[in-house]
Amino acid sequence: MKNNRKICFMLLFSCCLLLAPLTASALAMNDAISIAGQQRMLSQRMVKAYALVGQHTMLSVSAVKQMDDTIRQFDRNLEQLVLFAETPKEKKVIGKISRLWFAYRVSAKQSALLHFFDRRVPG
Repeated sequence: MKNNRKICFMLLFSCCLLLAPLTASALAMNDAISIAGQQRMLSQRMVKAYALVGQHTMLSVSAVKQMDDTIRQFDRNLEQLVLFAETPKEKKVIGKISRLWFAYRVSAKQSALLHFFDRRVPG
């Protein structure tokens, strides 16, 4: 049940990123749309890695590495999206997304590490 909540949260979070209004020049808007699409893909990758580790079908070391790499890329992309926000409304939406992400980020890293150490510690 707890895992289902995390998966639902990630899917909703992805939708928020795609629907977040961003304004900028035409070229910058295309970049923002591309980055938002990457964010959706990255959030799906995090959920996949989490699910595979939970089912014990993915090596813990590679899952933790994939989770860390994905989180790092998500952070970089989010920083770029913050720069695109110009109006107070856009800044408010991106601020909300950032707060949601940083709360989830802690949970995602902890989950990956806990599964890693659960598999490594004998007994």
